[in-house]
This record gives sequence, C-alpha cells and structure tokens, in this order.
Amino acid sequence: MKRLLFLGYLMCITTVSISQTTFNPNNGNFRYVGRIDLSNANQPRLWYGGSYIETKFTGTSLKIKVSDQSWGGDNYVGCIIDGGEAIVKTVSSGDGVKTITVATGLSNTTHTLYIIKRRGQLSGYMGFHGIELDIGASILAPNASPSRKIVLYGDSVTEGENADNKNGDFEGGGPKANGWNTFGMVAARRLNAECHNNGISGLAVVDGTGFHNSHAGGIGLQTTYNKIGANDGNLQVWDFNRFTPQLVIMAMGINDNGFINNGNVGGESGWKNKYKAIINDLRNNRYPDADFVFTVPPLGQRYDRMKRLLNEIVNELNDPNLHYFNMPDNVSVPRAHPNFATHQAMANELVSFINGLDIDWEGGSGNPNPPNPVNNDILSVNAPDQVSPGQTVTVTVRYESSQNNDIRVAFQSTSAPNYTVYGETIVQVTEGTRTVNIEVPIAGNTPILQDEYQFQTFITPRGGEYDDRFDNQAITGVDCVAGGAG
Repeated sequence: MKRLLFLGYLMCITTVSISQTTFNPNNGNFRYVGRIDLSNANQPRLWYGGSYIETKFTGTSLKIKVSDQSWGGDNYVGCIIDGGEAIVKTVSSGDGVKTITVATGLSNTTHTLYIIKRRGQLSGYMGFHGIELDIGASILAPNASPSRKIVLYGDSVTEGENADNKNGDFEGGGPKANGWNTFGMVAARRLNAECHNNGISGLAVVDGTGFHNSHAGGIGLQTTYNKIGANDGNLQVWDFNRFTPQLVIMAMGINDNGFINNGNVGGESGWKNKYKAIINDLRNNRYPDADFVFTVPPLGQRYDRMKRLLNEIVNELNDPNLHYFNMPDNVSVPRAHPNFATHQAMANELVSFINGLDIDWEGGSGNPNPPNPVNNDILSVNAPDQVSPGQTVTVTVRYESSQNNDIRVAFQSTSAPNYTVYGETIVQVTEGTRTVNIEVPIAGNTPILQDEYQFQTFITPRGGEYDDRFDNQAITGVDCVAGGAG
C-alpha cells in the first residue's frame, strides 16, 4: 500500500447517506463539558451535576445508553432536544448498561442535543455508552463552543440540589436536583459562556469538616478542588489544561459555618489561611489570567460571619482580580435549598454583578509563564488500508492547535479532476496537542477498486474549507473491497 502526502482535494463532490444506528462515545462529534473522566474513551464517566454531552443528530428517534455507579442513590439524566423542555429519565443502580428511549416521532431533520447528568456526587458517576438513532441517521458536530469559560466551586446550592423544584418551597429530593438549572450555570448561559460546575453537596473548605463523605471522616475543598471524582476511593486528579476559564466563582461557606472552631480548623484565622492556600494555588498556578468572584449563596438563613470572612480574605489578598459579591439574602426560600425560581433570581443578581467587572473575556494577560507558541498542524494520521462499501472506519489523528479549529477527514477518489468524496466527517477540536479518533462512514455506492482512494485530513478554522486549511496530510493507495474489510 502506498502512503504518501497528497494535496489534491476538491469540494465540489457528491453527498452520501450511510445507514448507521449506534454511535459510540469516542465519536469526535460528541463534545464533553465538565470535569468528566475520559480515561476510557468508550465509557466516559460524568461525576458532577450539570456536566453534559453535546451533539447534533438527524432522524426521528433517539435512544441513549447509560449506566449508574451504584453509589449513594439513583442518577437522573436529562435530555434537551432542540432547546425544548428536558426529558428526564432515571438511571438506577443495578441496571447495568441501560438503553433508554428518549424520543420518537421527531421531525426528520437535524436536531440539537444535550445529555445532562442532573444530580451530583451523591449518586456517584453516570457512565455514557453512546446513542442509537434511526437506520440511516447520523450525528454531527455541535455548534462552536463559546469562547467565554467559567468554573464554579461550591456546595449543594451550586450543585443544584432542589434546583428543578417548580412546585413550591419544599425540598424535592433527588428527582428535583439539577445542576443544569443552578444559579451559576444559568448565569453562564446568559453570559454566553461554557461552564464547568464543580459543586458538591455538603462540601466545606477544610478536610474533616462539613458533610461531604462524612462517613469517611469528611472530604473538603482542600482535597476536591483539583479532582474529577470526589468521593472516597474515586479521587482522580483533574488536568487543568483541559479547560481554562476567564472567570472562577467560589461559592463556599454554608457548610463551614458550624465548624470554624473545630480543632483542625483553627478558628477564623485558621479557616481563612486554609482557604487562601487553595485560592493562591488556583490563582497563581492553575488560572493565572482569571478573575475570581467569592460569594455565599443563600440557604434559608443568614450567613453574616461567612460573608465577613470572605470579604476579609479578598481585602487581605489585595489582588485586583479577586472580587467579593454579597448575594442578597432576600432571594432565598426559608429553611430550604433554593428552588427553580430562586436560582433564576440568584442568576439575575450574579449576572448584574459580573457585567460590572472588567473581565478580559478574550483570554486575559499577565501569565508569568506564557506557553510556547503552538502551530495548527496535522502531526500524524493512522487510517486503514482497506475499506468496504457501507462500512464505518476509524481514523486516528494527532494534531497541534493554537485555537478552536475543525479537522475534516474525507475518504475520496484520487482520480482528477473531481476527487469524488465517498465519506466525510468534520469534528471540532480545542487548542493543544491531542489525539482524536474520527469515525468516517464509507458510502454504500463506493466502486470496488484497488489503490484508487485516499483519506485526506486537514485542519482549518471553525467552518473553514480546504482552501482555508492550515495543514493537511493524506493516506493514499487505499483499496475498496467487497465486504469484510479490516
């Protein structure tokens, strides 16, 4: 088989339709948003409430394949199709991999889709195992992600406990938990920002205090701030290079209020010093260009001491990128976690405050250790030597990108002048040096020929065409054989 660089590519080519039903999690057209464990590309694990998967799909029906960790109660998954009301399904312990019918009878067109883990760490992780669509349907890359990025840290209010309760003041329990509708996530969407919600029920700042993992002695923000899973025995370290925000919201204090005088805390000064250590690491080493907003969310009572301590921390650190926001107490429902309406009101207050800050949403400045320049290059391509009509094959692309770009892989004839395309996939990629597996469907009408095809791979700006490419590589001399190709 010949493997050469080949630059010829023409975009005036035929469009093909491939029959396909199941799309695995490693498909490049799924975007994963949140602190999600991607160590197993075929079973991502969503830990935090409000973490989600975004894509587009065609056809009239949708099924999702999910599983539950069997830790601390059921998971609840919400699916939002075309911006409508969330379709909520239960993912119960002991179900194994569960195939859930989400929708039937949709219009036969392209749909937007969000698959959301609603409940947080209390229910353990939710495994994602792919989606099933109509025969002949496909998934497409979602819209470009916003350039604005926000990270949230907090407790059960930030996590979204009771945030989907629209029926009054009472606590709604697990089915009413929804990290997607928490005040921070709502504020982020109103600001057109992509958001990682790291709220954890019962979380306090200091290990051994608060109510998170209290059966195991208590795990605080001291342990969880740099982790993916945050339950005992599931403390995977988070790679901060995966997501760089311009704004970090720290909504801690509710679960600290009753533990300030514990021996391991050291009173008010001890608590402030322990919180400052976390802030200094985030501010100086993890997010050096970000602004930070500190607040205490309401939970049916006043937290005057915690507000005072946060205000003192901001003043003592004397950093122009640190801001204290006094969340009004009167937005809170007495004796209960904030409900849906309360979170909306909290989001209004927060957005007004953020809009009054001078945040550099275009990236920031002042990084003491700026990264080395990154090019926009295709570093390597691994593709099969043989394909068969109607088959879907995986092409592995190693790339370097200085920004959010597109990578396009086309399976095409090498015969001039048309270079007819018989299968093509476009995926959106983020900045950095990474590897992506791209599934490419091969048209059912592809002629059986030897050494007459190539996989042409190129990187462009979002929405760009071949003439806009930064770089490209081609794997040539590919055969198309009848059935059973490897």
